[in-house]
Amino acid sequence: MPEAGASANLEGAIKPMAPPDSSGSAPQPPRPLERMRPAYPALARERGEEGTVLLGVRIGTDGRVREVRLLRSSGSLVLDAAASRAAEQWRFQPAQSEGRPVEAWLNVPVPFRLEGAGS
Repeated sequence: MPEAGASANLEGAIKPMAPPDSSGSAPQPPRPLERMRPAYPALARERGEEGTVLLGVRIGTDGRVREVRLLRSSGSLVLDAAASRAAEQWRFQPAQSEGRPVEAWLNVPVPFRLEGAGS
């Protein structure tokens, strides 16, 4: 959880990136089961850094994160790293295709906002 006065809200748009299955219909996307909210890094807080990290997350058939890719930086290497580390711990109900679990990619935005910051 982030410290008081900071927000790293993970609620919001999670975009599935799975291709259609052999029947031509899109598989059911993975659903979050456990998503650790990244702590707001002290260095980023001291510098007043904010931003949204966009991660590409590959979810395995067991619901574990298999790969994390930085799709769009927040502009802060510290925030980008914190989001990536947290994503590696997330767990999902795997995507389903034709009733069976399949690997799938998600685009996941991870916003970092300092509370009380004027914008």
